Amino acid sequence: MPHLRVGNLADAEADARIALETGPRLPGVHAALALSVLFETLAERGEFEAAEAADSRYPLVEHFPTMIQAAWLLAARGRLRLAELRPAAALDDLFAAGDLFTRLGSPSPATPWRSDAALAHLALGAQGEARTLAAEEVALAEEFDGPRTLGVALRAAGLAEDGERGIELLRQAVGVLESSAAALERARAMTDLGAALRRAGRRAESREILRPALDLAHRCGAHALTERARAELTAAGGRPRRLVLTGLDSLTPSERRVAQLAAAGLSNRDIAQHLFITARTVEGHLTHAYQKLDITSRDQLPGVLASHDFETAPTFG
Repeated sequence: MPHLRVGNLADAEADARIALETGPRLPGVHAALALSVLFETLAERGEFEAAEAADSRYPLVEHFPTMIQAAWLLAARGRLRLAELRPAAALDDLFAAGDLFTRLGSPSPATPWRSDAALAHLALGAQGEARTLAAEEVALAEEFDGPRTLGVALRAAGLAEDGERGIELLRQAVGVLESSAAALERARAMTDLGAALRRAGRRAESREILRPALDLAHRCGAHALTERARAELTAAGGRPRRLVLTGLDSLTPSERRVAQLAAAGLSNRDIAQHLFITARTVEGHLTHAYQKLDITSRDQLPGVLASHDFETAPTFG
């Protein structure tokens, strides 16, 4: 969870998977937290197939129907549904999470279900409902007194408002998040601020915000946000840096994980099982990795990765 909160998505995902694979056979608090982190991490990467497979493999909401673990999972799955562009399904999960949090006497906005529900309402064209939820979250966050929590709430409030008022709230969100370690949320708020400035015709100012947002999102490993920041920067007249096309730095996070596991001796079938993806997807990632690393087989992977001080992944189980 701390890795996710500071935007270190690669380590967040790795720890979440290990926790799920190696924990007690009867699922407990650790499993619910790990799965919620995995949902959010995979959503940030745009790896929806793997996220849905994890949801099917670990039906933990049913294990804790009246406990706070279910609320964590429902809120995280709601964020996943938002990333999948399924706002109606997102609202179902988010309101279910909010109802459970309320019944358990946990009004804290540390899990920002209201902000996410506000964004789902916006996607459905319900701006009034979005503004109401976002305002509630801001009020709770100010009382809670945490920069990450307040920044997330201010971002949702800014997106729910039009014109200069929305820009000002987004600017406040960025300012608040600068005093926190929440790099990913800062990159998200900066991207939204840059986009709002571009739409307002302030393209030069927009580019000054979007360039560092793009760099920060890329360093977090947030593929979906990186692509959005890149598109916004291009639309604002900027020229994003070219992606590295060869070598280890050119590998996507998914290609790196698959290459690590293959170098550690796992078969394609085992890799698919561990990463909740299909064997065909594993084959595709390996093919791309071979091309970028200028090799022809998995037997060459350990040497290539070791020569670049790139640790191979352990086998599990």
